[in-house]
Amino acid sequence: MCRIEAPRETIIVEAAINYFSKPEFQEFFIDIERGIQMGVDNRRADIVLLDKAENFIAIIECKRTGVVTYGHEQLKAYLCATDTQFGVFANSTTPNDWEFYENLRRNQFKKLTRNQFEKETLLQCSIESMREERYRLEIEIERFKQNNEKLIERNRTETKTHGRLEQKVNQLKAEKTELENEVERLEKKKREIQSTNLQISRSWQYIAGVLSVAMCICIAILAVLVNKQNKLVSENKELISQIQVLQKRLDENSPSSIAGTIMSEKENESLRREKKILQGKVDEIQDEKDKLQKQLHEKNTQIETLNSKVSRLKSENSALHKKNEMRHRLPSKPETPSDKPVVWEDSSSPLPVAININTASVEELQKLPGIGTKKAQDIIEYREKHGNFNSVDDITKVKGIGTTTLENLRPLIRVE
Repeated sequence: MCRIEAPRETIIVEAAINYFSKPEFQEFFIDIERGIQMGVDNRRADIVLLDKAENFIAIIECKRTGVVTYGHEQLKAYLCATDTQFGVFANSTTPNDWEFYENLRRNQFKKLTRNQFEKETLLQCSIESMREERYRLEIEIERFKQNNEKLIERNRTETKTHGRLEQKVNQLKAEKTELENEVERLEKKKREIQSTNLQISRSWQYIAGVLSVAMCICIAILAVLVNKQNKLVSENKELISQIQVLQKRLDENSPSSIAGTIMSEKENESLRREKKILQGKVDEIQDEKDKLQKQLHEKNTQIETLNSKVSRLKSENSALHKKNEMRHRLPSKPETPSDKPVVWEDSSSPLPVAININTASVEELQKLPGIGTKKAQDIIEYREKHGNFNSVDDITKVKGIGTTTLENLRPLIRVE
């Protein structure tokens, strides 16, 4: 439990271990014979008190009972080398006889009573735990912020898509109106053609009736003339002149009637051809109307589909707005101990901006987790001596800052 070359310190070491094994110090870890780098030498501290992150909380230097002339400077050297805040010089099995120190940095130390030491170490543990919790909450808030930005960007994209769909719907509505106007115009034209066709049909029926009456009249006249001719043949020569007159009249009337009949047949044939042409045009217009009605039905189907998509996008948009409102609710402000002021950020204020380690002051650097006054001053001294940091990883060149501290600081620092 202690070095073999110092067996008389065994009782003191056991007393110190028993003291720091009390329930009050259950948050700490005890390490015996912990190595400490002192320049080129590697020394070993008797007992080291560590927190959960293995940071030094206190160094206990044990000497045999009654030793008071040496050991204090050794303890102070350990405190300065490791930048540890508290130290204990134990030369008795009674903790009340021990000497407790607080490292004020720059080779200055303050003596503490046993009660002050216990309160300060326990308070330091509580502060470290609260800092870790705050750092975890800040990372969680940053993650929520990133997710919120993604949701806002998605909402913006879907809003643009919604606008384009509405524009397409308006365009389809305009096309539908144009098609309805075109259909109405074609219906009007169809009615006009049907009216013309009806008039032509009635004219053709009237002409057919007139031609039938004319044919009957001609047949009757021919019958009368034949009868008269037969009578004239049997009559005497006195009636020859009358027969000649009648024959002349027959010659005058018969060719004109025949010509009229021929003209009527030609006109009837012309009307039939015109009716056939008009009927073909009516069929073409009917086909065009059927095509337009089919296109109108397809456009109506597309409009109904777009309307359903628009309603679905509106419902999704409202759901996204509700999610965004839930994402904006940040964790409440944690309570801080009254005897040690700690800076907390208000939940309604924006998230902290990463600190530029090339221009940050000591006060700004102390706000970072794991960075105390000594390390903040070391960072500024390194910056003044070697120039600005080229990257975030260069901060490990400062004494006392390792890879673990770098990973904790990475989201909170930057270089410019």
